[in-house]
Amino acid sequence: MNAQKFIDLYKEKEMKFWKKEGRVTKIKLFQLINFLTLILGICKVRIYKTTYLAVKTNNIVELVGIEEVSQKVINYVKSNFPHDYCVINRTDILDALIEKSITFYNDKILNHLTIYNIPLLIDTKSTSEIAFDNDIIKINKSGHLLISYDDYKNPLLKKQIIGRNFIEVKQKCQGGFSKLVWNLSNHSVKGFKVLCSILGYLMHRYKDPANPKMIILIDQVIAELETSMGGSGKSLLISALSHIRNLVEVSGKKFQSNQRFAFQRVDIWTDIVLVNDASKNENLENWYNILADGFMMERKYEKEQFIPYDYSFKLAMTTNHMIKQPEGNSSERRKHEVEVSDYYGKDLTPEQDFGHILFNDWNASEWNQFDNFMVFCLEYYLQFGLITPPIINILKRKLISEVGVALIECMDEKIQSGVTKFHKKDTYDEFIKGGYVDRKYIPQRNSFTRKLKKYFEYKELNHTETPSDSKKYFELITNDKIKEFTTKSLKDCDVKYTLVDTDKKLKQFENQLKTH
Repeated sequence: MNAQKFIDLYKEKEMKFWKKEGRVTKIKLFQLINFLTLILGICKVRIYKTTYLAVKTNNIVELVGIEEVSQKVINYVKSNFPHDYCVINRTDILDALIEKSITFYNDKILNHLTIYNIPLLIDTKSTSEIAFDNDIIKINKSGHLLISYDDYKNPLLKKQIIGRNFIEVKQKCQGGFSKLVWNLSNHSVKGFKVLCSILGYLMHRYKDPANPKMIILIDQVIAELETSMGGSGKSLLISALSHIRNLVEVSGKKFQSNQRFAFQRVDIWTDIVLVNDASKNENLENWYNILADGFMMERKYEKEQFIPYDYSFKLAMTTNHMIKQPEGNSSERRKHEVEVSDYYGKDLTPEQDFGHILFNDWNASEWNQFDNFMVFCLEYYLQFGLITPPIINILKRKLISEVGVALIECMDEKIQSGVTKFHKKDTYDEFIKGGYVDRKYIPQRNSFTRKLKKYFEYKELNHTETPSDSKKYFELITNDKIKEFTTKSLKDCDVKYTLVDTDKKLKQFENQLKTH
């Protein structure tokens, strides 16, 4: 097309955004908006209550910044505008675009772009969708269905589309990542199902308001009483989800959920937040509101943005320590703790096991096996939900975390020597004087008593506190004690068999029964 025909065409569509005034080339703003919209697909999109600059191509929406818009305009002019000094001077147009860019690439001008309301691609309680380059997969508990983009009517964020083609295979649990999951499950069918279910849960973009969960992965094996095995592959397991969903990973060593800008990397389309290698000081209570409600996200130098619960992310955490938590059901129902096998560690890494770095060195076939396995995990979760993991060393970890190594050793010695009755004050005095713990780490009396209760609880030792009026002792309920309880009768009690006809007599009788 020659330069004159090119200009005539742009005039006809009101897209000739430049004009000549003497020797100066100027930009016409209304026509520039038309050009941005009709030729480059530049628009505004509103996601929930926030508006973004974007490029819309059919049903695919790509969020862009002003710099990208400017580059698209420059590149288009350089590549497509004919150059004829007598009719159109391409260089002059480029100069005008660059010189005056600060004038028209701002909100006052760009706010006149067409605005589209874009619903985020989120899942329902019983279905989930994964968008690949060639098809969209709709998944439920019975299987999945491939939907072409021609048949899919909802707009899609490019951030939610996986840049690979999906090709269905018959064997779903094949490939390197499936093998990694099998190894992390300690080659246990039950353990494999547990890990598949948590992968499916985290991929499912539906959050049940009645049952929000944080996935917590912890090492199965405790090397010593106060240390844990690291490098087991648990972080690799969760970070793999970044190849299917939008995942933000934060360092658990430095991260504090109560900091003002703690979630500044999170967006409304973030599906998963991974707190990697959480510190021993982390507390589950810090995450209660984030798990159960929407939250306000702040970035430096930007206005805060509210992310409603339906659009908020799911949480996963890896750690080498027991996560602190308030006592009670409120904590237990908010977490899903899974112990990961010690198949990998200092003597064997996944890279050594597979002979290459997972994900980095994969070919198209490996990626397709990975995608098919992840679809399988989503189907499995939608069918069976989160599978309850077997308890291996969780109770032992809780014992160490809440009671302490020194007190465990002290009580173990006493019980092994045959002691069954523990006077609270005397036991405390013996503990602090017996060389079990350094003076600066001696607990307070009340704290010590609570730790004793935890010791009996986690060791699953039946016990009682006696006598009933002062509870000065902890006493183990041994077979002899049970026999003592069961062989007594009313004849063994010093009670007169008279009519209990007043409240006072009834209270006296009740107190005597409690004594026995």
